[in-house]
Order: sequence, then C-alpha cells, then structure tokens
Amino acid sequence: MIDKKILIKQEEFFKEYKDSEDLIKKRVHFNSVLNISRELIKIKNKKETLIFKQNLSEYYDVVFESSHPIDKLESTKNYHSYLLEITLYLMSKSNFKSKSDIERAVLWGVFFDLILYFTGLSKYYLYVPIVSFGFLISAISKRKKAIKENRYFGVEW
Repeated sequence: MIDKKILIKQEEFFKEYKDSEDLIKKRVHFNSVLNISRELIKIKNKKETLIFKQNLSEYYDVVFESSHPIDKLESTKNYHSYLLEITLYLMSKSNFKSKSDIERAVLWGVFFDLILYFTGLSKYYLYVPIVSFGFLISAISKRKKAIKENRYFGVEW
C-alpha cells in the first residue's frame, strides 16, 4: 500500500522537477530522492523500512506544498528531518555512497601517510603521499560506480 503511494508521489516528483534548473533540483535533492525511493521500493515487506517509507512520503508532501525556489536553510532542514535516517539505513543495508566517503578516505590516507612519515618509511618512496592517492582513487571509482548503479546520494545532489 505504502509502496504504491510512494511510486505515485515519485512519478509526480519526477514530472514536477525533471525540467527544472539545477539550483532547484539541488534544493529538493532531486537525484538523491529518486535513488532513495527506488531503493526503498525494492526492499519489499520489511517492517524496519516502513517508517522510512513514511518519512519519504512526508518529504514528498512537504516539497509539493513549499514555495519555490526553496532556500538553502529550508532545504537542509528538510533533508535532515526526513531523508538523513533513510540514507544512513541505505548506507548500511544497500551499500549507498555519499560525498563524505571521499573525504573520509582522504583523511584516512593522510593519517596513514603521517604514520609512515614519522616512522621513516616514507623516505623509500620519496615522501609522496601514496596511501592518500590510493584511497582517493579508490573512493572516486566507488563513487562513479555508485552513481552508475543509482546508489549515490548527497545533500545537494
């Protein structure tokens, strides 16, 4: 029942915003919401997703009722109120990726490069931050793959 409701709202959402300018799409989290709703609909008959589906349905209602263009503060507030829990769930269950994955990979790379620097092992590869580059390349390739597979989300994506 709720899946049909979400499908109908997803279609309305897509029709409403598919030809909108990029700023408006970012403010309503167009691509993220479509990816989230597709994935939630794929997960059938799970009681744990019921509250997420209700949150998504409420998000659609809020977006349809709001004035356009939505300002950045309201957009962020809506994202945190309705979509954040869903995205965290999908990151753990459906291997969703976000922009912060790249940032996290670079921070871990810098951390390991510093350890190698202070232990003296980095002199063997001329003090080039190899681990950071490796983590960055890995994170970018995972991000591209996630975008291709509709498993990517972001606050303004």
